[in-house]
Amino acid sequence: ALITESQKELLYAMSEEQNPVKSITSSAFIKRHRMKSTSAVQAAAKKLLEYDLLTRRDGLYTIADPLVAIWLGPADYKILSFFFEHESIKSKHIKQR
Repeated sequence: ALITESQKELLYAMSEEQNPVKSITSSAFIKRHRMKSTSAVQAAAKKLLEYDLLTRRDGLYTIADPLVAIWLGPADYKILSFFFEHESIKSKHIKQR
């Protein structure tokens, strides 16, 4: 399933908070991570729970897969940038053949 920008933002915010997260709809959490609104976070969390990307137990939210949590960590931007750059170079090379 494809995820929306709000869902991605919530996953990144949760990874920055170092799981688990209790108050994903608090104004402090939303402001700290520059989220759109409480309703946007609630909607994103609902879908991510349906997709099994988030879990909720005892009022605490966690990223369901520990590898996804690691992947979303601080170094991911560099890795993703390299990947997309690499894929762009690769696709240009293939087109030139």
